[in-house]
Amino acid sequence: MKKAISGNLVKFTFDDNVAPYTFDTTRCSGAVRAYAIPFAFMHRLGDAAALSRVNKDGTVRTITEAMRRDVVAELGDHYLTGTDAWEMRASGRIVRNAIWEQIAAKRGVDYDVIAAEMAQRDLDALAAA
Repeated sequence: MKKAISGNLVKFTFDDNVAPYTFDTTRCSGAVRAYAIPFAFMHRLGDAAALSRVNKDGTVRTITEAMRRDVVAELGDHYLTGTDAWEMRASGRIVRNAIWEQIAAKRGVDYDVIAAEMAQRDLDALAAA
């Protein structure tokens, strides 16, 4: 099985001629989406704490809770900067929602204006749910 995110869609493809499945996150309730965000961050930040015990030179190191905390805090703080980069050490390529870029271009405003409007729309929908 392979997974890929494309905008608001999560696409699953399978081997052996099994039909693909596309999950549209916009069709979920506000409550489910509200839960999914912290759930995903919990997993993302927690996965970052799964440090390798083997150094690049092959030596073994002892992983401490302080080391795990530092990695979690570093990644969490990265996201809290307002960055669009999912990876901390990204290639410099900022991933943007293509539809939001088209809306921004059509309205003659910066992408960040549309992103802020969409975020506010989602927050309003969650509050109304």
